[in-house]
Amino acid sequence: MAKINGTYVSLHKACDDYPYYKGNLEFNDTLCLADYFEKAGSLDRSDTYQFRGIDFTNKEASASKIPETEALFAGRIPDKALLFTESNSAHHLTYFYVKKAARHLLNGDKLLVVNFDQHEDTGGNDSIFYCGSWGGNRICNTVGCDYLVVGKDMGTAKLYTGEGHGTSYPTDSLTSIYEKYNKIYVTVDMDVLTCGSDVTRTNWGSGNMTLKQLGEHLAELPANKLVAADITGFPPVNSEKYECGHDLLNSYINDIRDTSVALCNLMGIPPFID
Repeated sequence: MAKINGTYVSLHKACDDYPYYKGNLEFNDTLCLADYFEKAGSLDRSDTYQFRGIDFTNKEASASKIPETEALFAGRIPDKALLFTESNSAHHLTYFYVKKAARHLLNGDKLLVVNFDQHEDTGGNDSIFYCGSWGGNRICNTVGCDYLVVGKDMGTAKLYTGEGHGTSYPTDSLTSIYEKYNKIYVTVDMDVLTCGSDVTRTNWGSGNMTLKQLGEHLAELPANKLVAADITGFPPVNSEKYECGHDLLNSYINDIRDTSVALCNLMGIPPFID
């Protein structure tokens, strides 16, 4: 099987704890962060991943861990890369991917972070760092980028510039927004996609966007501006949700693969490596 040309960011010491190393998906590289992050609850629950040994609500302790985690990615990930975060309970890892990408901006460059997600990830206190608070004004003010979330409300996107609660735009006007930026970073949370049965896609449910609609949105992105991307929100592990059989799991895997191919093509890197 050809390997997806991306880095799989594992949050468990044993890759077999997650189903994608059992012949379903294989990746070109793996970065294990099990020594740095742990889940607040069981794997099937929606609790966020937190710094190991530190409650994510302890803002001072969490803040002390952020520089150390930034350093993990400094020399480990290629400049133009596709990353996979296995659980969207750890979507805040995108914060570190974006900070790495922003280091290579030239003077005058303006970076736009585009998040395809059924959640804005702008909730909670900005000083508390977790999967639901990394976006919006937090990342704008710490990285110096703008932040656009697409998918929470179908037909409407919201743009944050670090100056308030965000401005809504119709999704058919996104190309005019992209024109204003030199560089673009894309993160796709698979929970933005709809699910055709009573089974949720990820730990955080399922959205309303079809895979076709996501593909159309990705096709609107200016390929020459895309600097890096990530995909998060793989299906939950060890879940009763999979009693419905392998067809549903395989459909999720195919959606992840199709999305990764689209992002690689946009970045001008081969989607697969033998």
